[in-house]
Amino acid sequence: QNHCGVYRSDDGGDSWNDISHGLPSRFGFPFATLPHDGDTVFVIPEESDQARMTADARFGIYRSRNRGESWDRLTNGLPQSGAYLNVMRMAMTTDPLETPGVYVGTQGGHLLASRDGGDSWQVVFNWLPPVYSLETTIV
Repeated sequence: QNHCGVYRSDDGGDSWNDISHGLPSRFGFPFATLPHDGDTVFVIPEESDQARMTADARFGIYRSRNRGESWDRLTNGLPQSGAYLNVMRMAMTTDPLETPGVYVGTQGGHLLASRDGGDSWQVVFNWLPPVYSLETTIV
């Protein structure tokens, strides 16, 4: 994922395939995969490099279960109006549990979590300082 699209390499980085088709924008930052299912990937597109916020002020996390061939917009539990959110490049992560968790932090200080692989979301913390990076660990 970079400022001009989302790409996948099937040959160790020698060549790249554009997998941006089906996303509302070619711009964005965070990208994550599931540790035990590399075919499932998540991305959060943003308007542009001049308007670093989620598209149409609706927070949508996009999931592909087929390596970016098609995308589903995940919204259950996410704000769908007035959501001028910015998520930095390292502020999305996943965990390796059997039912995987996906976690997102915003520059506005929100920490959101899905404990069912992205099907539903909830706010875990609100009003934190800007979240620039997230990591998960199992203890």
